[in-house]
Amino acid sequence: WAFYECSSLPSITIPNSVTSIGNYAFDGCIALVEFDVSDDNTKYMSDDEGVLFNKSGTSLIKYPGGKSGTYTIPLGVTIEDHAFYGCVKLTAIYVEDNALYSSNSGVLFNEDGTELISYPGGKEGPYTIPANVTKIKDGALRYCYGLTSLTVNWSNEYEIYDIMCHECPNVTEIIVLDNDDLQSIDGSIYYVHENELSLIRCPEGKTSLVLPESVVSISSEAASFCHGLKEIVIKEGDSLDIEQYAFMQSNSDIIFKSGKDGFDLKAYVDESKTIEVTGAMLSSGWVGTLHFDWIPISEDSSDNPSDEPSGGINIGIVIGGIVAVIAVAGAGVFLFMRSRP
Repeated sequence: WAFYECSSLPSITIPNSVTSIGNYAFDGCIALVEFDVSDDNTKYMSDDEGVLFNKSGTSLIKYPGGKSGTYTIPLGVTIEDHAFYGCVKLTAIYVEDNALYSSNSGVLFNEDGTELISYPGGKEGPYTIPANVTKIKDGALRYCYGLTSLTVNWSNEYEIYDIMCHECPNVTEIIVLDNDDLQSIDGSIYYVHENELSLIRCPEGKTSLVLPESVVSISSEAASFCHGLKEIVIKEGDSLDIEQYAFMQSNSDIIFKSGKDGFDLKAYVDESKTIEVTGAMLSSGWVGTLHFDWIPISEDSSDNPSDEPSGGINIGIVIGGIVAVIAVAGAGVFLFMRSRP
């Protein structure tokens, strides 16, 4: 983890004294254009393009995260985990007569094309995962700055985390096909349970999210890394639960809007988050805003939003017709809001 997410690091020199490099040492170094390894180093080497290999040149350890253009994997080379992780300017990965890997439209797969190993972070436009792919490698669809849309055939039963497209700021839709439990609506993914929906992924390229009818909750990490998300509009429904970490590393100011009388919002707010809750009562013609910040209290406080927190603070506020109660607890702020006509 030595240089993990050092986003402004342009190059690095590895001296002869270095004998071990961790798996995540250079992940997230999106400005790094070359590795320069001392000729006297007995464990590692860098080629003419600044790519990091083991000393014999048979194992590709890390491609520089900020290096632009395309890359062809040499003959007889194996690829370490996360070798192309975070390469935001790499537009295509090709394979040169390698029995272990294959390439399809510049995307890297295993030899028979059934495992997606790495999508180049700089490859622009929409992408549909081929129907024969049965596995997506961890991190294969992360830091894909050029990706704008992802279509997935869910008959292959992937892990939901594999297609969440974390740190893909230009993805505006994720489309899931052939799955009875998951539904794509306006580019976001919802889990279907009986007649209710739960948001499980909002693409990071969205600036506004309109929740469809029957949505009852926003799941953990559903809107994580959504730096551009400004507002969530709730047109239908009587209540909404927001789970812990739902907005992890997202925009710090998000406005919730509801146009229904008697709406209840129960929110768990992560550290450093600020949420503005706006009740836009179209029939009543008023707008009320409640603004609050995360306040840390002792860790042994209750984290059950349905009960009054032990040692916490309850604050009742009426703003423009909104009756709100804030319960400040151990690891966050729970907001219960009910509009009052």
